[in-house]
Amino acid sequence: MQSIRGLPPIRTGDQGGLLDVAVDPEFARTSIVYLSYTHGTVDASTVRILKGRLDLNRRILADQAVLFESDPSASANEQLGGRLAVTRDGYLFLSLGDRWEPGRAQDLSDHAGSFIRIRTDGSVPCTNPFVGVPSAKPEIWSYGHRNPQGLVADERTGQLWATEHGPPGGDELNLIQAGHNYGWPLVSHGRNYDGSPVGAGESTAPGVEAPLHVWVPSIAPSGLTLRPEGMACHCGLGHLLARWWFASALATTR
Repeated sequence: MQSIRGLPPIRTGDQGGLLDVAVDPEFARTSIVYLSYTHGTVDASTVRILKGRLDLNRRILADQAVLFESDPSASANEQLGGRLAVTRDGYLFLSLGDRWEPGRAQDLSDHAGSFIRIRTDGSVPCTNPFVGVPSAKPEIWSYGHRNPQGLVADERTGQLWATEHGPPGGDELNLIQAGHNYGWPLVSHGRNYDGSPVGAGESTAPGVEAPLHVWVPSIAPSGLTLRPEGMACHCGLGHLLARWWFASALATTR
């Protein structure tokens, strides 16, 4: 293992730090990578996406550019999300958690509790669902998320899959779709840590996208990958593997 020089200043501590690394689909030709990480101070931190060229000869990250920074900032360096997915058609997705401020996930003027979509040059696609909506952040792709920590794009279908940390009893597998509201903190299959109901205590509501799978009890799913058909057994959704956050095990969802 060898170190890479030239990383940007990173706000570490709690759940923050270098959150994810995504490799460009044309990496063999471009050497481009994307980093998500926490930036800022103890009192005010954000999540950034940085694009850079990995110079393996010099072991340095060169030609750096910040493509995105979440807004507004937060003092809690937890519930960050921070997973990246890059697609061959030039889009970059990032998950963002609610930063322990649940109401932010229903506020379209706030990046917290959402998935964002930008191009790999940092520009905002005009086809994003909230472009032109007054006060809405144009990068938002979906909202109503608590803390999504697994993310994978299926190259065959174009579908975007995510696992999400819910409250106790409310961990989810979701199919992420443009403009959809995933319900946090209005509804949940789990309960708050003090045992009280989330919202009105309902698991679904009109206008809310239901999860495709809920883990009861919670498993704290983190990394997510897609196992292509042909490698082993397969099912209608492909074969999704969600890594448990607190244990070295695999939870298979079919």
